[in-house]
Amino acid sequence: PHNTWVEVGGELGFPGLVLWTMLVFGGIVGMNRLRRRLPRGWINGDREGRFLYRASLYFPVAMISFAVTSTFLSFAWIDIVYILAAFMAGLSYSVKRKLMADGQAVVHRSRSPRTSPSTRSPVQAPPRVVLP
Repeated sequence: PHNTWVEVGGELGFPGLVLWTMLVFGGIVGMNRLRRRLPRGWINGDREGRFLYRASLYFPVAMISFAVTSTFLSFAWIDIVYILAAFMAGLSYSVKRKLMADGQAVVHRSRSPRTSPSTRSPVQAPPRVVLP
């Protein structure tokens, strides 16, 4: 095959190509979202906070590098993409645990305001607290 994307599409079909693309680009987007939610004090904070903040910066860079090189070479069945995905999942879990240990809840806000059916005015959704 010419490159990873063609190899995955040829061997797994369109559904496999969609899942593969979601694995690669979902990891990039997920880490960027995670980094935006981290407290800014972690940039220059304790050792663990600095590590977690920097890891959320470097894992997407590693996945982007993999995606770019996959365009030119065939890496579909090499383990590094799966190892990176596992590291990203572990980082997300570690961040949640540190936030809980620091006494900070992991809060997600709704992106778009909902409208009330009776008044058609925007109603702010209450924040969701996600626990591990």
